[in-house]
Amino acid sequence: KGVIVVASELHELLALCDRIVVLSAGTVTGTFERPSFSEAALLEAAFRNLPGKEALDHLRGLLAALVERRA
Repeated sequence: KGVIVVASELHELLALCDRIVVLSAGTVTGTFERPSFSEAALLEAAFRNLPGKEALDHLRGLLAALVERRA
């Protein structure tokens, strides 16, 4: 048995899930199982199929915010 959770808040996913499957632009870009998933890996997979510079800039901003939040 299982439950499908759809969320964009990483802290919710990390707290609730034993397995996370990431979709980006309609394609599975990563499957992660506890305890091996990390916020950085999930973010990278989430933006993998988005077009060029815009996706990279967005990902860099999210990663910077994550690092800042941990400091």
